[in-house]
Amino acid sequence: MSGSEPQKEEFGELYDAYVDQIYGYIYRRIGNTADAEDITSIVFFKALNAFKRFRWQGLAPSAWLYRIASNEVVTFFRRHRHREQSLDDGYELVTNAADPQAEMERQENAQMASPFFRQVSLSLQNLKPLDQTLLSLRFFENKSYAQIAEIVGKREGAVTMRTRRALEKMRAQLKAQGYDDESVQRCLEQDGETQSIDRSLQKRVALPPSG
Repeated sequence: MSGSEPQKEEFGELYDAYVDQIYGYIYRRIGNTADAEDITSIVFFKALNAFKRFRWQGLAPSAWLYRIASNEVVTFFRRHRHREQSLDDGYELVTNAADPQAEMERQENAQMASPFFRQVSLSLQNLKPLDQTLLSLRFFENKSYAQIAEIVGKREGAVTMRTRRALEKMRAQLKAQGYDDESVQRCLEQDGETQSIDRSLQKRVALPPSG
């Protein structure tokens, strides 16, 4: 067995463990299947090329992959600066009403395809790239502030404060678009020391298959 074969096998295990998770994150950021698949391929291609260096960085594998993915999403939006998020003309919905879980997901996904959720997505794109990443990781990926800090390479306290400021900016944008305080409050809730987007926006969408 050559020296590179164990490394390839190890990377293959990493790919199998995280490809769906990373694809899902990118898809929720981009909203388009083809683009999400392309970016996911780029992420793992770059990860493969940097795999030797990664093992000396002291990062969790998922944090490392999320960091690469976040950078690639920022690059994508920079290249498509004037392109609105397509959302695949609506997220792919589960339609098997005979399955209660599938029906619940269908209802949640239908809400995520609503004009209000689209406005949330567009409001995100009006924020600075780092703020977009912070809010997406916190509220769509349900990452803790400690996990986000590791992904973006910043201190947890700084991440916490900036995430909350970004959330308030997005809240102001939604209100400026005509959503009254009650509507915005249903989406953006303050709970003690933490703030969260309404649970309907936290649910993972029913993703179309990657590849």
